Amino acid sequence: MITALVGEVSILKDRVDTHERLAAAGKVATPEEIEAYEPDESVEDEREAARVAMLDRVFRIISANRNQAQTSDDEEYDALIDQFANDDKA
Repeated sequence: MITALVGEVSILKDRVDTHERLAAAGKVATPEEIEAYEPDESVEDEREAARVAMLDRVFRIISANRNQAQTSDDEEYDALIDQFANDDKA
């Protein structure tokens, strides 16, 4: 579910970026202009960097928990999973 939402947010961020770039160029952001917009390599690089940063932020907790769990014994790992599963219930 999180992965699907991150994908949708990424698409929306790209579309907002397209709107902003069209506006900066003095164009109206019509559906046709948006679909016809083709970002150049530097824009693609900026967008890719933003996607990577977003993925790092979103999945940081999972990665940190996995790294911690790998260096802990089984009881600590189970406690971590319980804590993570119950964080949103508090």
